Amino acid sequence: MKKHQDNGFPAELRTEPDGHELREIWSVLGREAPSPVSPEATDRAWDALAGRLGLRDSKPTVDGSRSSWGLGRVLLRAAAILMLATGVTAAWYAVPVTRAAGPGESVAVVLPDGSAVQLNAGSSLSYTRGFAWLPGLSRGMRSVSLQGEAFFDVRPGVRPFRVEAGPADVRVLGTRFNVRARGSGAAVDARVEVEEGRVEVWDADRTSSLILSAGEAARFRPGSGRLAREAVEPTRIASWRSGGLTVVDEPLSAILRELSLRYGVRVVLTDPEAGRPRLSVYYPELDSLESVLSDLATQQDLQYRRTNDGWELF
Repeated sequence: MKKHQDNGFPAELRTEPDGHELREIWSVLGREAPSPVSPEATDRAWDALAGRLGLRDSKPTVDGSRSSWGLGRVLLRAAAILMLATGVTAAWYAVPVTRAAGPGESVAVVLPDGSAVQLNAGSSLSYTRGFAWLPGLSRGMRSVSLQGEAFFDVRPGVRPFRVEAGPADVRVLGTRFNVRARGSGAAVDARVEVEEGRVEVWDADRTSSLILSAGEAARFRPGSGRLAREAVEPTRIASWRSGGLTVVDEPLSAILRELSLRYGVRVVLTDPEAGRPRLSVYYPELDSLESVLSDLATQQDLQYRRTNDGWELF
């Protein structure tokens, strides 16, 4: 015989006169998948839930009122519903929203505050629902977490806007900027470029920061944890949004990984050592992948060829 599972049913409710029924309610609510419901459908949703909880089964007395026992059952059930609904809502709000752009894709995201984000290929963005702890209970900061590359058009607001991307910790009130953080762990090469407004970028230890204005960039070299200020041509910021490619002093291997994501095909180097040289590349608009590989191969005295699943340089 299977042991009865309480699934977290509170011990203080087990001794209540209606404890058995409350446990059944707990079980029903525990199976409810938390999901947003439109205002128009709220009454129908609660009515359906009430039916599953048996809240429509108490009988009126001879004088038309409900019995005290029936009313007690309803009140106890209502208390359980309120407790669980709050817990489920809190749990639902605690699960971050994640948006992603796959290889060869670019995805537009509108954040809860109205700020706009465009994700480059092979990138993902996570943030809390509504930038809030609970409905009506806002967090002190509008925070997002980025892996990959994205362009931000932040809507001005009282609460600061924060982007965490590898070693980069970016904070603004309202501006337009691009953040790129490819790689993992200590190998992340992060760069923040400002198109409009001002941005504060903190170092990996959160001990010092740089204030960037339009036309400036902050760079984190892999493993250094230190910030370096750089100038950037405004027209080249986030050129990927219009089909271009801008790479500033990055290894050939990183450039090939970026091309692999942009075109959605496999691009590899047969000799890892050949990927170490650092290059700067700018294409206002990318042509075919083969034409770009031809340029890179010529520049680095390499050859390239098509394979069954993509391309390789050797």
